[in-house]
Amino acid sequence: MGLFLTDSLKNLEQSKFAAELNSDERKQFFVMANNIFEKISVYFHMNQQDLFKDKNSLETQLCFYKISEGNKKIFGHENSFLTASLFNTDCESVLYGYYRTDTWKYQNDLDGEKIRGVLNLFEENSK
Repeated sequence: MGLFLTDSLKNLEQSKFAAELNSDERKQFFVMANNIFEKISVYFHMNQQDLFKDKNSLETQLCFYKISEGNKKIFGHENSFLTASLFNTDCESVLYGYYRTDTWKYQNDLDGEKIRGVLNLFEENSK
């Protein structure tokens, strides 16, 4: 798969939420998450591991947002618990990041521009 952070994978695999996934859902989730980590880290010129260091950073919250959006396609809902398990954080942090990103993407400031820039990376591939 190429997913790089073994500690995060262990957190996810040990969660009760991952245990409920069938093998196809699990594979789709890992492929989707890896794609998100790769694109966001390249966009911000950072190491992928840095996405896991600060749950309040814009980059990490963009991961929360894109993984939640990907979860909707796989599971039919955001599945914040699964994302929280991957990042070894709580659902409140994931939800805050999701709604912050969703709200701030319309702002006409630098954060809004960054958010739209990252989200455009994913829209180009879906066309």
